[in-house]
Amino acid sequence: MINPLLHTVLDILPYPAFLVDSPNNRITAANALAVSECSRQDIIGLPFNILVPFSITTHDHVQVGLLGTKWYCLHTREIDTDSGLRMITAVPRKEFPDEETFEIWRGMIQVMLHRLRSPLTGVSGFVDLMTAGEEHTVTITRLSAIQRGLTHVFGLMDELERLHQIPQNTQEKRSNTDIYPLCQRIRLELEPDRKAGFHIHESVKTLRLFIHADNFLPLLRELVINGFEHSERAGVEVHISSPKAGILTISNTKAAIAPSVASTLFFPFVTTKADNLGIGLTKAMLYTHQSNGVLLISEEEENRRVTAMLYFPETSD
Repeated sequence: MINPLLHTVLDILPYPAFLVDSPNNRITAANALAVSECSRQDIIGLPFNILVPFSITTHDHVQVGLLGTKWYCLHTREIDTDSGLRMITAVPRKEFPDEETFEIWRGMIQVMLHRLRSPLTGVSGFVDLMTAGEEHTVTITRLSAIQRGLTHVFGLMDELERLHQIPQNTQEKRSNTDIYPLCQRIRLELEPDRKAGFHIHESVKTLRLFIHADNFLPLLRELVINGFEHSERAGVEVHISSPKAGILTISNTKAAIAPSVASTLFFPFVTTKADNLGIGLTKAMLYTHQSNGVLLISEEEENRRVTAMLYFPETSD
């Protein structure tokens, strides 16, 4: 018999909440928001993992689970240690970036590109003119070094331009797409040493997702490249599974995620590398949002394994 006070607590909570019997993990009570989110009335007595079929502990140690068609942060609190009764609340997960943050990023990048590209183009042209009229070998060598540095800066600006041009959502361009050929295309792009360490595992013969196909390829590319750049064993695995859920995971073995970047992993310009901008995961996350998907990063500290999980709620056989 559940204390009536617990029912009152459930009812006043502003988000889905459940009472779960720990020994058998079955739901003993739930509030109206939980019933509504599950889109079914007969949830009492069901195992909790039937309602939340997928859950993951993210890199910042937050338990996230799929309830209905949305991802929530799951918070568990012990109610009665003797009986094993616990309360699980599903707090709405804040998507990042929100529209306001996204537009702030775009504005900042636009200003940077406008202020830098034009004068640097002028400098590059001047260096070319000096090189063309120079006969002294040492001077030519020095000017060539300057031009290589400018070329590197232009490459960084081109990368920023690609980030700036990613729209927040492109639902009208989504279509049913077979994922496996896209994974194979990524394999063909890799350098020979990385190609040998790239492995694709399929638990289903065909996985067709309702996605923006043109931008899923750069999404996958960003995650695979990120995996190789941080992998100590130069290996990356892609797992294609569950056509009803539309889940892909990209895993690699590496050192632990640095605490200094864990809380801002998807922010632009956050990196532990000296030779990149730190916008790869930002781009991957924005590409994911274009197809109404979710990108989550988890970390197994004991196995030193980091996994990027892609989830797309709309799939088609």
